[in-house]
Amino acid sequence: MAIEVKEEKFGSRPSMLEPLFKQNEIFYEKNIFVITCRGEFNRSTPSRYLILKEFLSSEEMQSRFLETISNFLKDFMRDRVWGCHLDEGKEAVKLLYKGETFTFSYRDFKELLLESMDCKFERSSARGSDEATPLSRFFREYLGKSVSVTDLDFFIPSSGYFLEEKTFVLEEDGGPEVYIGLGQFISLRELRTDILNPRAKILLIYTEDARIFYLKELSGKTEFRRKTVPGWGSGVSVRLDKTLEYEEFIKMLRG
Repeated sequence: MAIEVKEEKFGSRPSMLEPLFKQNEIFYEKNIFVITCRGEFNRSTPSRYLILKEFLSSEEMQSRFLETISNFLKDFMRDRVWGCHLDEGKEAVKLLYKGETFTFSYRDFKELLLESMDCKFERSSARGSDEATPLSRFFREYLGKSVSVTDLDFFIPSSGYFLEEKTFVLEEDGGPEVYIGLGQFISLRELRTDILNPRAKILLIYTEDARIFYLKELSGKTEFRRKTVPGWGSGVSVRLDKTLEYEEFIKMLRG
C-alpha cells in the first residue's frame, strides 16, 4: 500500500546528525528518493520501484553513489538506481545511468519515470514547497497521485544504514516514541521488505542534544500505534527501543 503524495510540511528544527557526520568524517549521502507506483496501478515489485539520487549541480554527478547503494539492494534493483540534476530555469533534467548521462525535458522525464514503473498517470493538485529541493518539487508537481515518494534522510555507505532523523518525540510510559505520518511509515516498511537486502538497515533516530541517541530498526513487522496529535494530525507512533551514547553511536555508523 502506498499513499498519495501530499503537500510538504517542514519543521523548524535543524538536523542534529549532519554536523555530527562532518565532525567525525563519516561519509554520507542525502537527497535520496524512493519513488513507487501505487499498488492499485502496479503490484509488481520488480517494476514499481525506482531510487533517484539528486545532485544539486551537474558537476557533482558521479557514479560512486549509484554503485555503493546498489550493494545494499536486492538484485532486481541494481539497474533501477539513477542520478539526476534538475535545471529549473530550463525545465531540463540531466540523468546519470550506468555511467552515461542523458538530458530530458521535464515532460519527457515524467514520461520516462512513469513508463519505467509501468505506472498510469493520475492528476494531482499537490505543489512542492519552496524549501524543498528541485527534484522534490518536480515529483509533487509532475508525477501525480499514482506515485508515492519517500525521501530518505541519510545513507551511510560504510555501514549500509538508511537513517530517518525524527525531530518530534512523544514521551510515553516505557520510553520515547517518534511520531510519523502514516503514509511515510507504510512506505518505509514496504521498501525495507521489497527492495533492500539483509545487509541494509533502516533506523529511526531521535536525539535532543547529540549525546544520547534513541533508535529503532524498522522492519516489515515493526509495531506501531495509530495516534492523533493536536497540531500535527493523524499518524502513527513507534517506540524507540535502543539507546546509545555518543561514542557507541559513532562506532555503529562506521560499521
